[in-house]
Amino acid sequence: IAIKAVEKLLSETQSNRRKSGYVLIAMMAEGCKEVIVKGDNLRNLLTACLKGVEDECASVRKCALEAVSQIATHCSFDILQYHGLILPALFGVFERANEQVRVKERALSAIEMFIDAFDPSEPADAEQHGDFQIVTYLQDIMNVIGKCLETNKQELQKQAIATLASCAGAAQSNFNIYLPKVVQLLDSLLQITDEAKLDLRAEATSCLGAVAGAVGFDSFKAMLPKFHKSVMDGLGEFDNCDIREASFMYFSELADIMGAQILKLDSFEEMLNFIFFVMEDDDGLMVELPDDGFKDAIPKNLLKAEDELAEMEAAELEQLQSGQMSDEQLQAMLNDAVTNGGDDDEDDEQQNGDEDDEE
Repeated sequence: IAIKAVEKLLSETQSNRRKSGYVLIAMMAEGCKEVIVKGDNLRNLLTACLKGVEDECASVRKCALEAVSQIATHCSFDILQYHGLILPALFGVFERANEQVRVKERALSAIEMFIDAFDPSEPADAEQHGDFQIVTYLQDIMNVIGKCLETNKQELQKQAIATLASCAGAAQSNFNIYLPKVVQLLDSLLQITDEAKLDLRAEATSCLGAVAGAVGFDSFKAMLPKFHKSVMDGLGEFDNCDIREASFMYFSELADIMGAQILKLDSFEEMLNFIFFVMEDDDGLMVELPDDGFKDAIPKNLLKAEDELAEMEAAELEQLQSGQMSDEQLQAMLNDAVTNGGDDDEDDEQQNGDEDDEE
């Protein structure tokens, strides 16, 4: 029923109706995974999404790309076999003149989610993966990343670095050929001191760990002193939770490739001190304490929202366990998708105006 409703929405002439169809597909990816992967359903939905990637309306293109990302996330074991269908279509987004930045960002995210669906540590399954090999697409992916990094759009650059990290993790030793240029890029990003651009430095720090983990210690050890100093300098200089989180991710990758040798680093004690400091702090944490008699002091709307969220999660769990959705639930999902379908239209119009002004 839901798939028929999607087909009807995608055939509409009104862009907000088509957009609602892709919103519904994205919602179905998690809750209806078992149905989506049966028969030709997955191929048909992906074909519909990729058609939406070429829609005349930017907001529809964005939602179609988000639907691809959600399918890649929740149907990861099944989506790799369609690599020949998906990746060339995503690369095509970056060939279009005057494509919106937010559409490119979503396309990059979809590429990242697809790459993350591939686990290089698992035994190759030609039937399930459709003979997918990351090396087949590595150069095309790196070309797309390079184009995005050359822009002055910070969010697009940030997504490009995140995709680069996923690419390195999937390629493993095959990434060595790109190491010199990537090292040069990361070195530049790790020198950022502008507070407004620290998220790029944080993303580069995380990416550095992924690259180190991909190429191995033998390939990374020559550059370790310089890059490790940059990471430690960032931790000490900036009071920034993104920098801290990214640095700890880098530490984790470093420990994986160095093993016990990490204990010999001059900065090891300092690394531990940073970790212990954050563990003892409330940085980025929401702590739930036992009722101390002051529960009435908590905003009632917050408590109500927490209760509603718990009820929704319980309902979703029960729904997944039952393995099916009632007609009423499907209709409610459809109505929700249609209702929320036009939320970003004003944002898209505003962005179009902003980009025109910049040009």
